[in-house]
Amino acid sequence: HARAMTDASLDRQSLQELAEKKQVIEIDEKLSAFERLVGSIENDLVAAGGRDVPADWRARTVHGELAFAPVHGIDGTWKLHAALEISMPAVCQRCLNVFEWPLLADLNILLCVAGETLDAEQIPTGYELWEVPGETVNLIDVADEALVMALPLAATHVDMADCVELTPSEEEEHDDTNTPFASLRTLMDEESKN
Repeated sequence: HARAMTDASLDRQSLQELAEKKQVIEIDEKLSAFERLVGSIENDLVAAGGRDVPADWRARTVHGELAFAPVHGIDGTWKLHAALEISMPAVCQRCLNVFEWPLLADLNILLCVAGETLDAEQIPTGYELWEVPGETVNLIDVADEALVMALPLAATHVDMADCVELTPSEEEEHDDTNTPFASLRTLMDEESKN
């Protein structure tokens, strides 16, 4: 393998050159550089009402690597193994509290220039097919997409004992939640009084 590149080389890179050299790119960047991942995290934290959010979460570091390899016999196509990790704040979908989530992206990706056609048998087993707009890509954008793809559909504490139930006063603070059944209890109580 070729020597790992520094962060100065993360902007626009030729996929052909990276693959031919079997380049391994070390990623050691602040979370704030990963715009799509930051947006997803922010949306969850806002939905949780901003309680217990670590003040410096955007300054955390994404660690890992992007390893490129050629695909012989298919023009405009390259292999990528993305192995990335970060400990990020997430909102538990059971108790709605913020907790630390170890996000791990370990993906095998076949990068293909948009417009190229591949038959199913040309895609190696265990690889996801991603279309890229051209032969050069921003490596932070590639890593960002890999991290977003690794996000869970619903983050939860691994151990249910770690879930903290909302206290009655906290529940009252969250009464403005817009759900289809938010006012059902009130309506049922009123109906039973009549």
